[in-house]
Amino acid sequence: MQTFAEELREITQDLKSVLTRYTALRERMLEASKNSKTDDDLVEEFKRWVAGEMDAHDQAVAEVKQSMRRAFAEEEIGLDLPEGADSVSFAKLQP
Repeated sequence: MQTFAEELREITQDLKSVLTRYTALRERMLEASKNSKTDDDLVEEFKRWVAGEMDAHDQAVAEVKQSMRRAFAEEEIGLDLPEGADSVSFAKLQP
């Protein structure tokens, strides 16, 4: 059983890891958004969005969400995900 200090240290490390990934993803998004977009570019982007295609922002959000789901599944639920697993279905986790 972990002490409060050990658990706090572990949570702090997890937060640092998430923040590091978030910062890197945010930098990618900012770099992608530097290009000025015309009305035609925005129309095309909207069409891609309606078709379900993901842009840099959508991909960054999906990666952060997946990271959080995986951490929750492994740490809070105690689920031992196989190496390389990148998806967790919460429907499968229900008793």
